[in-house]
Amino acid sequence: MIATDVALRSKRTFAGLVILSGTLLAAGDWLPALASRKGLPVFQSHGTADPILPFAIAQALHHAFAEAELVSTFLEFEGGHGIPPNVMRELGQWLTQLA
Repeated sequence: MIATDVALRSKRTFAGLVILSGTLLAAGDWLPALASRKGLPVFQSHGTADPILPFAIAQALHHAFAEAELVSTFLEFEGGHGIPPNVMRELGQWLTQLA
């Protein structure tokens, strides 16, 4: 969520944004800032049974990215608040394509 906050509040250019089990934390600040990041590649993953950060809110963040025309990849997985091996593999492939 810190990475998302920095990417949306900063004036810097970023190659992409990675969000692992994040959520729509600061909607009032983030949603208006999305338009300035149109085209930014985003990799987001989230467990469908996350007991800490609800899956539905992660989905809402993903939909906000799509509506603002960020290039968003959303990888959901069965599980809780963690990063399973398949997410790491997919992230590795995503990062390779970014380079």
